[in-house]
Amino acid sequence: EIVVPQYTLATSVSGNGQILLNPAGGVYDENTEVTVSAVADPGWFFAGWSGDLNGLTNPESITMNSNKNVTALFMPSSGGGGQVAFEEIVSGGSSGSNTVSTTGGIAAVNGDVYLAAITYKKNVTVSGVSGLGLTWQLVDEQCAGRSQTGVSVWIGQGAPTGNGNVTATLGDTPDNAFISVARYSGVDLANPLGNTLGGNTNGLGGNCDGGTDNASYSFAMNTVGSGSTVFSAVAIRNKNHEPGTGFTERIEGSAGSGGSTAGLAVQDQSITVAENVNVSGQISRDVDWAVVAVELRAGSSTTIAFEPSEFGAVFAASGIASAKNADGESMIEYQQLRFEAPAQSGRVQKAVLQLQLNESVSEHLTAFVNSDFAMKQIAKSGSATAGQQIQLDVTQAFHDGQINEFLLNIPANAVARSGANAPKLQLTITKTGNGIDDNGAALVADQLPQQFELAQNYPNPFNPQTTIAYALPQSVPVKITVYDATGRLVTTLADGVQQSGEHRIIFDASRYASGVYFYTLHAGNFRQTRKMMLVK
Repeated sequence: EIVVPQYTLATSVSGNGQILLNPAGGVYDENTEVTVSAVADPGWFFAGWSGDLNGLTNPESITMNSNKNVTALFMPSSGGGGQVAFEEIVSGGSSGSNTVSTTGGIAAVNGDVYLAAITYKKNVTVSGVSGLGLTWQLVDEQCAGRSQTGVSVWIGQGAPTGNGNVTATLGDTPDNAFISVARYSGVDLANPLGNTLGGNTNGLGGNCDGGTDNASYSFAMNTVGSGSTVFSAVAIRNKNHEPGTGFTERIEGSAGSGGSTAGLAVQDQSITVAENVNVSGQISRDVDWAVVAVELRAGSSTTIAFEPSEFGAVFAASGIASAKNADGESMIEYQQLRFEAPAQSGRVQKAVLQLQLNESVSEHLTAFVNSDFAMKQIAKSGSATAGQQIQLDVTQAFHDGQINEFLLNIPANAVARSGANAPKLQLTITKTGNGIDDNGAALVADQLPQQFELAQNYPNPFNPQTTIAYALPQSVPVKITVYDATGRLVTTLADGVQQSGEHRIIFDASRYASGVYFYTLHAGNFRQTRKMMLVK
């Protein structure tokens, strides 16, 4: 009797939505083709697959030739109010090839949007763009007025699988080609594009022949949203470019030399409110040019407030501290108020520490960012007298995607009080854009790890908190669970898609009894378990 192997299709979601399988069941005979559909809840949208599927195609099919794991990422629909922000740009060129790639890897950031601009000499078409595990779609392309060159702009979205290069495949082999890829944060992921335009020496949407070379361009674009950014890419062959009024040039580069040069200039302009924007620029000499411009719409903006946590959170009216420091000592002698902002999805635009004290005191603020358990210190200072308020701007000390701590040291003669005279202290951040919520796990390093790893918790033994560090070489569904010595599930510390990098998460065992515990990291197909000891 021939036994047909069977394989399991495990599914999970990040955000609000569900996955439907056809045929249903989750366990399938070998080589069964399963249709996987992502269905978003009201107010959410499907933002991409991860695991054994990637991209934005929905529904998608998968062949069961092994055990598979698929995660659907859902994000909140956004309604504006934020601000699109330029983050970085990379580029590259090629000669005598039907492909062109960036030569510097660009960061893979969940929730960000990527724009690839490609130019070529002779004029060809771009048949596709690939890289970062994203889904790439054509925004617009434009030939020059005599078809000597052209420019094509593509948008990349989805859950990136890791830092890397981006490649454009051309429909023919030009003499030379040049590509740039720019990354933007704060974009409305559900509806990223506003108006677009293309033009050449024949005018808006001009034909590919009959044009007369000139040295400037100017086209009106009516933007549709506040907080948006207008991006434009112009093919300039072997000439130089000056950005138009209000625009910032992000890159100017070329491949080849002489009359066969493929040259490109990319510029952008941030828009506070919807308005008419003049997409323009100057070129060093008359040339057969082509330009494409696109409006990136802004996502939602959110303001979050954090109250003091841990040290100094509660004090008796008499001035006798009811809270103690990590060594069990009274905080009266030297008091600290700590503000902790968990890792934030999206992009932090503004971080302000607001102090209002009913005491005449001088404050000294120290900002920390966690990095491999070390503290990087930035000092700020200010003062407040009775009934007054100060606001310390700590935006420059705030690191996206990491746990941020702000520690306020109060001299011994200025005791924080509770009750009617309690100080009103608040850390407020304003962030824009949607991203993957790391469920409290903080990204703590800039370099991409080479392998999956679960570190030993620190400290160990511990009471009542300990930190668990782990490394992810790529974006994957992550689940961190804690079990007691009997094998009973105690808690789940993280459950969702997380970006590549080194992470840490805090396990608070205040509610649990002393003893041996085990913690397990599930990351894609990787699994590792370690032991820790709680001693009270």
